Amino acid sequence: MTMYVVLGDGEMPAADLKATLDDLENQAVEDSATFWMLVKATSEPTATDRALLAWLTAHECYYETVGPEANSAHEIYKGTQEKHNVKGVGAKVVQLMQEKPEDGEEAFLLALFASDDPEDPADAELYANLELVLQAGFKVMALNDGLAEINLAEGEVEGAPPEEQPDAAPEPEDATVSDPAEDYTREQMEAMDNEQVKAICAAAGIEMPPRTRMPTYINAYLNRDKGDPTPVAEVESVAEIEEEPEATTNGSSHDPFDIVKGVLRSIGEALIAASK
Repeated sequence: MTMYVVLGDGEMPAADLKATLDDLENQAVEDSATFWMLVKATSEPTATDRALLAWLTAHECYYETVGPEANSAHEIYKGTQEKHNVKGVGAKVVQLMQEKPEDGEEAFLLALFASDDPEDPADAELYANLELVLQAGFKVMALNDGLAEINLAEGEVEGAPPEEQPDAAPEPEDATVSDPAEDYTREQMEAMDNEQVKAICAAAGIEMPPRTRMPTYINAYLNRDKGDPTPVAEVESVAEIEEEPEATTNGSSHDPFDIVKGVLRSIGEALIAASK
């Protein structure tokens, strides 16, 4: 038999509770199994407590009660098969979950949360109890939240180990150059974006053609005081630069080689004329 332990002071609509319990029962029938429940008894049951006990009674489901008021609980719990009158509910629940199920049988805790906020005092006792259950290796599900599984990794319970967070990437420096005279290292500039590097080079009097790549800007900046000739600008793609047609005037080429040939031709013609 599967053992379900119901703890918590939270509530849920009676229709939703009935649908969830019916699903558990139908699943048990499919698996050719049965289940029973351990519920916390109180002298002042909530509407959800009443609906739960009404379902257990109508379906002739075996149940036991636990809690400091188990012996003096409200009459709705009169059908209990066994009373576990204890103050330490969490420890007793763990003991029963370990001892009651037979070999191969499972035990689950169904939690009724009063609030969505884990810090809400209304659920303080419930969290303390389910922490003990989780540490003992049993599964915990939220009865009034679609039987969603609760575990320590989600940080739902105090004492959960904090997850390590990856180191945050360094924030890019402001592109505004507050001190143009400041010397930047290659590492600092490679951590910046292209606009920041351009701003630093412009402040240092370095100008480059359009489409100049960032490494060329950085090299020009780092070599600015070494008397090196201005580096040739690397462009992103040669295909982006359209070849302009050769300019001509009156059908004559402006190619320097053609001009030299024309001058030599004129000198030759003048020498020939003078020798006649």
